[in-house]
Amino acid sequence: MKVSAINRTKANLRNLFATRPSLLASAVLIGLHDALTYDKETGTGGLNGSLRLELERPQNAPVVEGAKAIGRLAAAGKDGVSVADFYAFAGAVAVEVTAGPRIVIQLGREDAKVPDPEAASAKWADDGSAADLVASMASSSIGGAKEVVLWHGAVGVLGDIGASREAANAAMAGDAEEEEIDAMTYGDSAADSGVGAIGVKKRKGAVLVNSNVSTLTLGGKVKFGNEYLKALLAADKAGKKGDLSVRDREVLADPACRAMVEKYAGNNKAFTNDFANAFERMSLVGSRYESVKLGG
Repeated sequence: MKVSAINRTKANLRNLFATRPSLLASAVLIGLHDALTYDKETGTGGLNGSLRLELERPQNAPVVEGAKAIGRLAAAGKDGVSVADFYAFAGAVAVEVTAGPRIVIQLGREDAKVPDPEAASAKWADDGSAADLVASMASSSIGGAKEVVLWHGAVGVLGDIGASREAANAAMAGDAEEEEIDAMTYGDSAADSGVGAIGVKKRKGAVLVNSNVSTLTLGGKVKFGNEYLKALLAADKAGKKGDLSVRDREVLADPACRAMVEKYAGNNKAFTNDFANAFERMSLVGSRYESVKLGG
């Protein structure tokens, strides 16, 4: 895989989010929805690009628009970057362009040719209970209550950032910023070390790459962090449960999830670091790699 291909992938994703910031929240969910089909008993499913063949499933409704947009980027590219790699990289880029942490992603995935069986992902519906969400994470080897809260907080804050940026874009009459491909670089430290941020060694056939993109100029003051969880907890303590979504209330009602909300609402550094690590772990679930090398 050429460095130029990696740079183009990053630039295309960054420019997509610059012009369509409403897709930021969807970007961190796309990889998760794909990965949630992983069956640890059989070793099938996972983040393998099969989501593109599963968009008619009700549980995938929240990511249809984003998955189609990212799928079009993959289809238009001539670098041979798989849809699965685009799905994994999209979330990492969405986090970093909103001033979040850099996430290490292993590239070189093979795309699945057929849909994965419906499994735990069916429980990740908008009205799913917190217990179902935790079970969904656990059965797919992604995590538990901690990861449910990390994704809930990430999706929430990226949704707020996207709405703020959409308003700013409208005011700017479409004057969205785009980054030149030549200004982007791949993550040397990750590529050289062969070890990701969570200490996972590079898998055979994979290329380790940092997201390593510049931040977008946001339309508001919010940047990637624990702001959504702080607001969630504040609304609950103020008795304003009517301001909360069904998912918000479910997460707060579950003792294990609430404990994580309280932990991360009080520690932004822990939230951002733990999400980056959780996203990297999720991106490895069920991934199968071709034999690729980093080239010039």
